[in-house]
Amino acid sequence: MPPPEVLPNHVLIRVKATSVNPVDCKIRQGAVPDISPEFPAILHGDVAGVVEAVGEGVQRFSVGDEVYGCAGGVRGMGGTLAEFMLADADLIAKKPRSLGMREAAALPLVAITAWEGLRDRTSIQSVRVFWSMVAQGVWLTWGCNLRNWRVQRSLQQFHRMRKPTRKKLGGRCYHQLPKATR
Repeated sequence: MPPPEVLPNHVLIRVKATSVNPVDCKIRQGAVPDISPEFPAILHGDVAGVVEAVGEGVQRFSVGDEVYGCAGGVRGMGGTLAEFMLADADLIAKKPRSLGMREAAALPLVAITAWEGLRDRTSIQSVRVFWSMVAQGVWLTWGCNLRNWRVQRSLQQFHRMRKPTRKKLGGRCYHQLPKATR
């Protein structure tokens, strides 16, 4: 199958890794018709790869950039289960150098979910946040987002996380409680 034609404001990505999220399974099962593409279709949205071509109007990316994002697999957007993917440049970002392709491909949708949880479900007013760390999925990403946003935080429930992982995330313990509290 030939690579998709590059459109304005899009990038052509050579897919190096992708991941599976619950929504991918629901789309495959036909459980979310409002966002499901017409079948047959290339599915899955999370991607990590290398920019192969840049469309007109794209300023942030160049050929050869390593990128990641949640950029397809739904109605009107080709997915990541292919060698190449055409992605809207606004839906991808440069991949952190500290992450491999597989790790980067596992992050986009959980990072979006974590961001929406922080934005829509919390009222962060202080620079210090109490954070119950469960070291998996969305919660791990939530903590990484806090670090990236330079928010100071306290980590609780260290029992499931090893010290090197805590240090890598920039965690410092201000208060250590046996259980998370509301």
